[in-house]
This record gives sequence, C-alpha cells and structure tokens, in this order.
Amino acid sequence: MDLNYDDQSALEDYFKHTFQKKLLLYMPQREKEHLTPATQILEKRRELEEVEKARKAEKEEFRMKMESLAARRDEIEIRENQLKESLLKFDTFIKENDAKLTRARNKANREREAIYQKEHEIDCLLEEKQNLEWQLCKLKHHTTRYDMFHEFLRVVMAEGGGYDEPRAVMTRHKTLTSLLVQLRVKEKLRNAMLEAFRRNMAGFREEMEDVIMRQHNTISKLQKKHELANAKRLHWENEYNQAVTAASEKTMLEGKLRMAARNMYVIVRTRMKRPALSEEFREHMKHVHNYITDLKKIIAELNKEEAAKKKEEEKRNSARKSHTS
Repeated sequence: MDLNYDDQSALEDYFKHTFQKKLLLYMPQREKEHLTPATQILEKRRELEEVEKARKAEKEEFRMKMESLAARRDEIEIRENQLKESLLKFDTFIKENDAKLTRARNKANREREAIYQKEHEIDCLLEEKQNLEWQLCKLKHHTTRYDMFHEFLRVVMAEGGGYDEPRAVMTRHKTLTSLLVQLRVKEKLRNAMLEAFRRNMAGFREEMEDVIMRQHNTISKLQKKHELANAKRLHWENEYNQAVTAASEKTMLEGKLRMAARNMYVIVRTRMKRPALSEEFREHMKHVHNYITDLKKIIAELNKEEAAKKKEEEKRNSARKSHTS
C-alpha cells in the first residue's frame, strides 16, 4: 500500500518524536560539566543516528505489514467473488430444475386428462357396438323368416306353366285348401295356446317386474357402493401419487444438494491445492463448513486490523496536531 507525502511526513514525525522520547527516557544521565562541547555534539549526533536507524527499521516493518495485509485482502476478495459466482450458479440450477418439474407436472396432468377422455370415448364406442350387434342380429332373424316366401315365389315363377291338366290344378287347389284349413285349425290351437301363454306371461311379467324392481334396487345399492369404492380408490390413488411425487421431489432435492455439496467440496479442495478424495456427503459439508469458517475468521481478523489501523491513524493525526501546536 502506497502512502502520500503528507502521510509519510506525519509518520516520520510520529516515529521521530516517539523514539526520541523513549531513547531520552532511558538515556543515562551524565554530568554536563565533565563533557566538552565537542563531545556533547558527537553524543547528540550518535543519539540522532540511533533514533533514525530505529525509525527506519520500524518504518520498513510497518511497510511490509501493510503490503502483506493488502495481498491478503486481495486474495480474500477473489475468494469471495468466486464463492458468490458458485452460489449464483447453484441458484440458477435450482430455478431451472423447478421450472422443469412444473412443466413435467403440467404435461402429466394433460396426459391424465387425455387418458380419461379416451377411456370415456372407448366406453361410448363399446356401447354403440353392442347396439349395432343387437340390430344386426334382429335383421338376420327377419331375413331368415322371409327366406321361405322368397323361395316359394321363385319356384312358382319357374313352374308357372308346368300343369298339363286342370284337374291337377284343382287337386293342387284342394290340397292347398285342406292345407289352409289345417293351418287355420292349427292357428286356432296356437292362438289358444298363445292366449294361455300370454296369461302366463302376464303373471310371469308381473313377477319379473317385481324381481326386476328388486334387482334395480339391488343394482342401485351396488352402484352406490361401487361409486363409494371408486371414490375411495381415486382418493387413495391420489394419495399414492402425491406420496410418489413428494418422494421424487425429496429425492431430486437431495441429489441436487449432494451435487452442490460435491461441487463446493471440489472448489474448496482445489483452492487448498489438495486432491478431492472423499465421496461422502458429510465429509463434503464438513470441509465446506470449515473453509467458510476459516474465511469468516480471516475477515474478522482483517476487520480488527483495519480498526487497529484506523485507531493508529487517529493517534498519529492527534500526535501530529499536538506536535504542530
């Protein structure tokens, strides 16, 4: 640290005044009447030379101390800047990871909603498929019933002019008429059977309606139970997902902390010019903590030295003022 001319002059006056007082205080008293004037002058010159040597030695020592303190202050400032840069990088890393986690959560929610919508569409399509299959079965049944009429028309059209005699036609008519009568008798019997069946069916329908009503009540109860079970399932699934998410976040946070501790440990060991051998998280934190504690101590010592320097400057200023006055 360089001093200006005024400070240097004040420092010289202070040391000269101080050392003169000290040397004169401890100087052995001599009888002036036994010394010649020339001897007294030589004695004074010798005393002045000793004082000047002591002042120069003290000044050189003070200059070396100030240079050492300036070098230590520069080194501490460099280390503090490096530590601040590391902390800023770590904070940026944390913020980027938080943003990635938020985007991942939003994406998961969108995918979950899309899955729910697709499942709803699948249920609707399955229901529509069942309705179409039922309609197809019904149409096949009607087609099977109408096949015999189609076949009959085809045969009649093919054999329309194949009768040689009218009797054959009459015989055919009688046969068809008797067949018609038989069919009507069978129809009456079947109608009677159908009526009995209808009456039985009405009774059975009433019974079945009661059974269906009871079944509907049972189904309603079961649906309520099913809804409650689904609600519980969704609740526990949500709890499970939250637990998994929390565990993932804690694991990620722990990994980040371990990575940050490892990086700070490597920086500290590099600054200490020692190899980074340990892989234990606690060892990393211990070394970083010790390093920061040492830095705090050094800063405290520098603050004390600066305070002492200020007090020393104040003393010099007061001494200079008193000397000037």
